[in-house]
Amino acid sequence: MESFSVLRAQKISQSAETAAHNHNLRASESKTETNVNRSRSSENELFLGSRDTVKTINQIIDDLDLKTAVRKDANRAIELVLSASPEHFYDFEKAGITREQWDELIPANYSDRMDVYWKKIARVQKHLKKDNFEKWKKDTVAWAEKEFGKNIVNLVCHVDEKTPHAHLIVASVVDGKLTAKQFFTPITARKWQDSYSKATGLKRGISSDKRHEDKIANEVNQAKKTGYRKGYQVGKETGQQEAKQAGKKVGAFFGSAVSSFIKRDELEQAEKDKKDAERELASERKRNAEVQAQQRKKHERELEQEQQKKATAEARYEKKKAELAWVLEVGGDDLRKKLKADIDSKQTTAEKAIKDYFKKPRLSVQERQQVPEELAPQEALAKNAVGNKAKL
Repeated sequence: MESFSVLRAQKISQSAETAAHNHNLRASESKTETNVNRSRSSENELFLGSRDTVKTINQIIDDLDLKTAVRKDANRAIELVLSASPEHFYDFEKAGITREQWDELIPANYSDRMDVYWKKIARVQKHLKKDNFEKWKKDTVAWAEKEFGKNIVNLVCHVDEKTPHAHLIVASVVDGKLTAKQFFTPITARKWQDSYSKATGLKRGISSDKRHEDKIANEVNQAKKTGYRKGYQVGKETGQQEAKQAGKKVGAFFGSAVSSFIKRDELEQAEKDKKDAERELASERKRNAEVQAQQRKKHERELEQEQQKKATAEARYEKKKAELAWVLEVGGDDLRKKLKADIDSKQTTAEKAIKDYFKKPRLSVQERQQVPEELAPQEALAKNAVGNKAKL
């Protein structure tokens, strides 16, 4: 199986310089990185430069004697990760393992049993191809010195992770000026990968440009197929906005990793991330459907209550209207004239006028003949009956 050279490059913001230093020199006290075997960290080597990353960058910039101050958000350095495909370092046949099995050995698959993970890694690392490893170190150091010279901040080799690799940090200085924009471009990145491949005698890693474009296009098509609908139109627009933001992040990442060897473990991680995103989208759709169902039921209940209130009010109105019409009909001309006069003068309403009319303490014989007893207040009828008995 052919062995490939590996070179990845990215800009380092001023705020990220300390983090890069802590990782590369194992200076962090938290020691929470699951992909690092701390028992082997003492075997890491500082090939070139200083153990004080930030101080060295400051010194290189001070020596430039710049006329203007460096912006706080300036990218003062570039970090390159240099390595080779694992077959170049390990004899998989003697280790009794295939490349596919090696690629499956990632911390994510052993989150609750990292001791097993490191035991399996150690069994393979015992079969290190020492000649290849020593030649790779020598070629890497020579290439870095020739390519970057005085701009080198430090070059550190890591053997406490899965595959040997080196971290090279260089100040982004071009013609006496601090300019990451001119120092790190797609053209210079391709040039670095070509020259590094030649220096190590390994086949050049596959350019990531076309692979990144295909991956972005595939994710866009997948997004169109599965959709970003979350509820109504608002949810759809939100999903599309999230897709655009995700696309920008992916584009920014791919732009920084100009050309790199396609690692199968990275592809597996990308597939896992894709499945996680699909599960999250399905879960979001389910939650939206439940919310919509609840809102629909609530709306239906409120609508039914409003309809009941309306029907009750209409029935009450029709009943009052019928009672009023009937009272006016049986009440005779005198009652109708009185009510009409009160209503016309706006001193009362029709209903109030009838109610006041029945509040009289006694009803005359004529009034009782004009208005049926079932419409008259019981209190008035009772007082009227008492008065009639007294007369007798």
